[in-house]
Amino acid sequence: MDDEKQTKVGDSHLKPSVNRFEENHFDHISQWYERITDHTFKTYFIDLSELQAISIMKYRDKCREIATLLRFIDKENTEEREKVMKFEPRDSLSLEQKDSLEALRVSIDNVLETIPEKRGAMVRLSTRSPKDAALASTKVKEILKKELEARPHADTGSAECYTDDSIAYWRSVSKANHIISGAEALELLLHSNRVSDDIRWTQMHLKKWSMQLVVREWEEIEPELELRAFITKGKLTCFTQYHRNCFVPSLWEHREQVKKLVIDEFEKVHPLVVDMIPDQSYTLDFVLNKDFTSIRVVEINDPPPTAGTSLFLWDSEEDRNIIWGKTNEQIFPVVRLLDRPYPWALQEDIHPPLKQLIEEIRGRAAPPESKSERSLCLVC
Repeated sequence: MDDEKQTKVGDSHLKPSVNRFEENHFDHISQWYERITDHTFKTYFIDLSELQAISIMKYRDKCREIATLLRFIDKENTEEREKVMKFEPRDSLSLEQKDSLEALRVSIDNVLETIPEKRGAMVRLSTRSPKDAALASTKVKEILKKELEARPHADTGSAECYTDDSIAYWRSVSKANHIISGAEALELLLHSNRVSDDIRWTQMHLKKWSMQLVVREWEEIEPELELRAFITKGKLTCFTQYHRNCFVPSLWEHREQVKKLVIDEFEKVHPLVVDMIPDQSYTLDFVLNKDFTSIRVVEINDPPPTAGTSLFLWDSEEDRNIIWGKTNEQIFPVVRLLDRPYPWALQEDIHPPLKQLIEEIRGRAAPPESKSERSLCLVC
């Protein structure tokens, strides 16, 4: 998990890092992974050369340029639009840049070959993941259709159906990040604004180039069982479910066991990383197994406001005080989990095109008119 939420509200003792793109920043996986290998997912690192990074960024810039051109061409001017859509972003790269990307593909494939049972992985930069590219892919739509088909409902307007739809969505987004080849990984990296933007920011803030590609062994998880915990000055002050608008009945039912698992895991992990974290203030992302018998660390991140706060509202002084540990110590850690279905009409965290697809599959809305630029998702 990764966040970029920012806010002007803050407190001096919990100020986020001035530059999370700085070399060796504590929330980079390479900084904390070796300390907690027994508590997280098997991870591999590939040094990303500056040439490879620039090539990714240049490819993505061309994609954006094509998308911008299409927005300025009248939709009825199909001939002109077709000309633009024939542009191949890879043609904007030099031979050296193309070769560098091919070398990156091979490096990723070499790592994937070492993963047991060829079960694949997920890839990301040391800073953020290319989840925006996964959201815009054809793959996520195909997975979402299967997930919804596996959850049939006679009453598609029921709270139970909407709850299943939300869970199906988050599982689909997670699975869309699953790659089994270097080519698949490269496709995500090349079509991600997050990746391109992080490369650009890293170039701006580092005197000497340093960035890694992170390859994490794939394991089937239930993303709706992800949690985010807040640690302030070494104290676990509170935690929340990660997906704030996704009601998970089993999570609520097992809330006491969940609390125990989080506290126990925090007490094991915190001593292993505390010396590398300024002011001992950070966030810990966890994921539970479906039987609620174990828990693992997904990521370590900056404290709020850099990290999002899910069911705790950063704009609320009361909630900020809870995160900062400024309330009655007897209630720590404060736990926030949804205890009832979240209104579908208020659901804002689901990618709008995928929400529309859910509505269509469930028969709750008429399909939109066909658009000639359907393949735009490859470049926009």
